Amino acid sequence: MAEEMLSFMNLEEELTCSICLCPFDCPVTIPCGHNFCQDCLLETWKDNYSCPQCRTHFTTKPELKKNTVLSTVVETFKVRSNQDDPPNMMDPSNWDAVKKESKEVEILCDTCMEAKAFKTCLTCMAP
Repeated sequence: MAEEMLSFMNLEEELTCSICLCPFDCPVTIPCGHNFCQDCLLETWKDNYSCPQCRTHFTTKPELKKNTVLSTVVETFKVRSNQDDPPNMMDPSNWDAVKKESKEVEILCDTCMEAKAFKTCLTCMAP
């Protein structure tokens, strides 16, 4: 269950527009390879043409091409996520499964990046 939960969260993150932070709606791909919702990108491109993610500058407005594969994946994900009702990460009853999964994939301390930890290792937590 925990592995499915982490996979679900990772997939959801990959299918999210970095501008509006929602699942892609009519995703388009720009020349640098990044994807955004068409409306989000057009809104940010009112003054200049640069990638909101990597900041690559385009001298002329690039032709936007709908990413049909990504669009299909997003729609499938939306349908399946509504059916499966993924676990609510704000619910403490789901935390044990995530902690167990974290130990199995060896998460590193978010402070020192050396010791194994769920969040922060005991050495870094010590005063």
